Formats: sequence, C-alpha cells, structure tokens
Amino acid sequence: MEVERKQEKEAGWMDLKAIEERKVAIVEEMLRLLGEEVLTKKKSKITRLFMDTTSLHDTQRAYVDAMRGQILASMMNWIMRGNEDFGEGGSRSV
Repeated sequence: MEVERKQEKEAGWMDLKAIEERKVAIVEEMLRLLGEEVLTKKKSKITRLFMDTTSLHDTQRAYVDAMRGQILASMMNWIMRGNEDFGEGGSRSV
C-alpha cells in the first residue's frame, strides 16, 4: 500500500515535470520565432532605407520617402534614448 502510494506520487511528479519541460520548450520556441520576426522587420526597414526609388511612380516614391522618415525618426529616438531597439513601435517607461 505504501509502495503504491509512493509510486503514484512519483508518477505524478514525473508528469508535472514533463508538463513544465514542455511549457519551457514552447516558450523557447516562441522567443526564437519572435527573434526571427524582429530581424526580418529590421532587414526590411534597412532595405527600404537604401532602396532605389528612381523607377517608382510618384505615389510609391512618396510612400517610400514617408517610410524613410519614420525609420530615421525611430533611429534618432533610439540614439537619444540609448541602446533600445529602434522602430519597434513601443514606448519605454523610464
């Protein structure tokens, strides 16, 4: 009887441990994907910043110029604030 209860308790702890390990794996995967998304956004911003607009229509050129302005403004914000990631759209409480 006592041995069975110990075994059941141990099995319960093993199940709980497996669940917690799975949660950690899920969070790690989410963080990895979020990191990839952030890198993709930054690469996209840098591409827009330096793209050639000579072959674009006026409306397209105006859009790219506006995006460049936003990117440059966020970079200036980043420089003024310190080492915070630029252009992520959030504000940091100081």
